[in-house]
Amino acid sequence: MIIFLLLANIFTSCTINIIISDTSTTSSNSTSTSPTTVTTTTTTTTTNKTTNNTPTVNPTITPTDILCKIWDNIPFLIDDAGTPNDTEDDLTKYVEYEGEKYSNFMGGFELDAEEIPVMVQGAPGNFMLDGEMIDSMLGYPAAKLNSIDSASSLIFAINQNIFTCGAYHVVDGTNVTELANAIEENIQNRQWWCGFPEKVIIIQLPGNYLISIFGQSLATTFANYTLETIEGAIILINNDIRI
Repeated sequence: MIIFLLLANIFTSCTINIIISDTSTTSSNSTSTSPTTVTTTTTTTTTNKTTNNTPTVNPTITPTDILCKIWDNIPFLIDDAGTPNDTEDDLTKYVEYEGEKYSNFMGGFELDAEEIPVMVQGAPGNFMLDGEMIDSMLGYPAAKLNSIDSASSLIFAINQNIFTCGAYHVVDGTNVTELANAIEENIQNRQWWCGFPEKVIIIQLPGNYLISIFGQSLATTFANYTLETIEGAIILINNDIRI
C-alpha cells in the first residue's frame, strides 16, 4: 500500500516526502466526555433529508471535527505527558525513536500548494477527495466518490492493518445503508499483507455521516468510544474480516 512507502521515509531517512504537521490541539471542540450531538437547530420550515431520514448536516461540522472529538475522548496506556493510564489498550499515542518523539497515529492526506502530500501527526485530518488515494488508504470505494463531499482519516502509522478509520459526510439523497454495504465489501475484498485486520465496523452518525473502521482490537475500542461520544451514533456493520 502506498502509505507504507510514504511512512517509511519518516522513520528511516532524512529525506521526508510527506510534510508532517504536528498539532497539540486536535480540535476546537471540548474534550469533555459528555456526548456530542451532531445535529443542527432548525431555522427553516423544511428540512432536507436523505433516503433513510437522517437530519441535514450543519455545514460548520466536518468529519475531522467528529474524529477529533472521539480521539480526544480515548484514553491510552501512555498519555501525552507520559503518565500511565489504566486501560487495556496496548498501544500508545507516541513512540520514541532515536531520541525523537513521534506519534503512533496520523490523520488526513492532502496536497499542499507544491503538490506535496501533507499529513497530520497525532490527530485526525482532512482527506482529499481523490478516488485512487481514498480507496488505497481508507478502503472507501472510488466508484462511490460522488456520494460524499468531505472526508477525514486517522490511521496507526506503523501498520494500517492495525487501525484505519475514515469519516465521511454523505451527500443528500444518498442511500446510507447501501453506501455502508459498498464500503464494507470494498474493504473485505482487499488483499492483506504485513498483518491482518480482524474487524470491519461501519457507524452511522446523525447529520449524514459515516465512519468506517478496520483493524485489530483498537477498531472495536474506537467504535465503542464513538458510540459513547456521539449521541445518536449507531453501528450498521460489525463483521469479521474474511481471510
